[in-house]
Amino acid sequence: MGRIIRAGAFVAIIGGLSACSAAEQALELYDRATEFNRIEDVNDSLGASSVAQVAALSGTAIYTGQTGFGGMIDDTNNVVISAPMSLTADFDALTVEGQITDMMISELTDDEIAGLRAGKAKISTILRAGKEGSGTIDLTGRIGGAEVVAATSGTVRAGGDTFAVSGDVAGTFRGPKAQGIALDETDSFSVTRNGTALQRSIFQAELEAE
Repeated sequence: MGRIIRAGAFVAIIGGLSACSAAEQALELYDRATEFNRIEDVNDSLGASSVAQVAALSGTAIYTGQTGFGGMIDDTNNVVISAPMSLTADFDALTVEGQITDMMISELTDDEIAGLRAGKAKISTILRAGKEGSGTIDLTGRIGGAEVVAATSGTVRAGGDTFAVSGDVAGTFRGPKAQGIALDETDSFSVTRNGTALQRSIFQAELEAE
């Protein structure tokens, strides 16, 4: 999904909002975007772990960070689901398991996403972005070499809509001591909205070891 909502796009707008629920949600989206960008930059600088580096590790490690997933509802409308994420890696059993909770859902047009990227978002766009969602997405998978593959399953509900997630996400450990994990969707990953598959489903997560 990349940086669909850049943190800098919110700074000038949020500063003028009153302390209300909508403003708090906008600030939460800003914080999540900022944290995602920060971890992504760190993981990019670390580079991919080697198979030998991961093989030398033992015990368990807990990774936390931010995820963004969703995709195209139709040719001009998109859904972006942002959330904190945790993942536990067991280097002895070569397994991973985790959860995505506390999700926020934004439905945005292509033009609105372009405005966010350019730092020209309208206040109305910010205020209606970030509906709180209820539900949990579970992840279970395996470590293979320096790579992680995890199956996803779960639903999130918000504003009368139900989004269901299934299929695999995959990625690599980052750094010489596996200090981070970067994950993306695979071809099997799918998001549905009220039972209908999105035209294109996207997943990205940036995590760091605690």
